[in-house]
Formats: sequence, structure tokens, C-alpha cells
Amino acid sequence: MSDEDRDSLNEYAYKMQMDRFKVFKEQDREKGHLDVAFEIEGKKLHVNKYLLTTASEPLNAWLSDRWSTKDEVIKIEDYSFDCFYEFIQFIYTGRCDLSSENVFKMVDMAEFYNGQIR
Repeated sequence: MSDEDRDSLNEYAYKMQMDRFKVFKEQDREKGHLDVAFEIEGKKLHVNKYLLTTASEPLNAWLSDRWSTKDEVIKIEDYSFDCFYEFIQFIYTGRCDLSSENVFKMVDMAEFYNGQIR
């Protein structure tokens, strides 16, 4: 495969990833197949379960039928909405916005989820 072909495939994969993130940002539950709901600081954040469970073994275990109930809203109390959103953004895009205000919480979340984000 030529470098040009590889670059073209990478661009296409990145575009697909950004399209998926755009639907997530819109919180279009049907279009994005957003089938998990988190509640953080009284706000709901809907996420695609498949992306979470394939990104992290701890999330996979946490969202399994053994530990959660279908359609149950999962409360997040240890992190702010903004920090948890950045964490989810990282799962969707491979990027997040780090700042001096959130860097410690982001590291804490990475450690909490065992640094297993693939």
C-alpha cells in the first residue's frame, strides 16, 4: 500500500470518527444509537454502549447486565459534567481538551478506568 493510499484511508477513518462524534454532540439518541444514559450534576449525557464497552474493560464490566439494568440511568458523582464529557469525547475522538483545571480529574478518570482505554 502506498503512502498516499494509507493517508487516504486514515483521512476516511478520521472523518467517520468525527461524524460519529458529531451525532454524539447532538445527543440524537436514535441516529447515534445512544443507548446508555449518564446523569452528572443533574444533566444527562447519552452515549453509545458499544463504543464504551469496546474501549475499556472496566466500562465493559460496569455496563454488563451483571452490574447494571437495561435503561437504567447511571449516576456519576465523582466527576463534573464537563470532565466526564471530555473523557467521553476522548473515547469518541481520541482527543480531549486538557486544561490546568481538569488535568488532574482526567488523570484520575484514566486511572479509575484502569488506563484501559484502547
